[in-house]
Amino acid sequence: MQVRVNDLPLGGKSFSFNVEINSLNDRLSLAREVAPDNQRLSPSFVFAEPPTVTVHVELEGITVFVKGETSGNYKTQCARCGEEVTKNTKTEINMVLKPLSEERKGEQVEDINFGYYDGQMVDCGEISEEFLILSLPFIELCQEDCKGLCSECGGNLNTEKCLCSQKPKTDSPFAVLAKLKLQ
Repeated sequence: MQVRVNDLPLGGKSFSFNVEINSLNDRLSLAREVAPDNQRLSPSFVFAEPPTVTVHVELEGITVFVKGETSGNYKTQCARCGEEVTKNTKTEINMVLKPLSEERKGEQVEDINFGYYDGQMVDCGEISEEFLILSLPFIELCQEDCKGLCSECGGNLNTEKCLCSQKPKTDSPFAVLAKLKLQ
């Protein structure tokens, strides 16, 4: 959602809208694709329905303040058992924007709550996407006490009782060590 800075009334204006879901999911999939093969990848996230946003945009001098919140339901996989999980994320938006000058183009901003706006428009949709992506956890569990998968047969220990641990270990290369006598 684009907001024209010069059209903001004194005291600002409030907006409610839905985040463009295709754009958000494209950004999430792109972040996953650029990870190197030899590093642990972040989990895969997909928003099934458009997240909602409520923001208040205010102009003070040449500085734009964007405050509000965004929330939505996403799907991912449990980090222990691999089952699909649907969770909700809700985060506050608090952004301070200054006009982008020629000498600042290409400059990296290290503060997540500070940025620049180009020309006369502020893209509240893009800001909301950034805050939603930053609110996602690195590890998600289906339940707090998820038991995960059996290390031998791969069965989901949350849904089935595994008998692998009750089987005697016959082919262990360390079986010889059990016969050693310590002095």
